[in-house]
Amino acid sequence: VSDAGGAVELDPLSRDDILRGIIFGFSILLVFVSFSSTEMAFGLLALLISVFFFSALFWKGPIAVEPQYLFDRYADN
Repeated sequence: VSDAGGAVELDPLSRDDILRGIIFGFSILLVFVSFSSTEMAFGLLALLISVFFFSALFWKGPIAVEPQYLFDRYADN
């Protein structure tokens, strides 16, 4: 049985974490805007911008992995 009345103290978010969250939310919003756009050029531009932001987040962001680690890990397969 867990203690439901106890509060858990979490570390405050850093400025980088807050900015990553804003960029992530903005990218998701741009995906929906791109698919709901009636103008093809605007839709493609919004989709390309959102893909750029997603790739920047996951390439240099919270789940970035060094390529050498991937090469070493999967070299035997």
